[in-house]
Amino acid sequence: PGWLKGKNLVRKKPEKNINFQRDNLFNLKFLIDIKEDGSFRLNQDYFNYATGLTMTNEKFHNLFGAKPRDSKKDKITQFHMDIAASIQKVTEDIMLAIASSLRKEFEIPNLCLAGGVALNCVANGKILKNKERELFEVSKIKLNVLKSKLTS
Repeated sequence: PGWLKGKNLVRKKPEKNINFQRDNLFNLKFLIDIKEDGSFRLNQDYFNYATGLTMTNEKFHNLFGAKPRDSKKDKITQFHMDIAASIQKVTEDIMLAIASSLRKEFEIPNLCLAGGVALNCVANGKILKNKERELFEVSKIKLNVLKSKLTS
């Protein structure tokens, strides 16, 4: 369903600014406004998490030409992998921008991250490769809480 690899062919007419970039990545700039410092704002016209029981709404589904996958009966397709890769790329861009902005603003070479997104090892690797940090730590608090829940 939805987009075909690298071509502008869709079952439903796409809304503006949604198209493939390189290597089957979706251009998500229509859904998220990212500032230079890494702060961002999601276009709430396409999301339902603040007021409903789902993350995305019909407008989002129509935009991509597909409803969310039912994990109990639907297999993961290339379409799903392309969306996941696109979201990963945006996440990396945001994390790099925030890390760089904090380094410039506070002039400290150290960085400590905590929370779910902080466990994104690909993004963390890119922050480390950027060579702006002397010390980089991901808080183990979340991991320790999870470990204690699993062992109790």
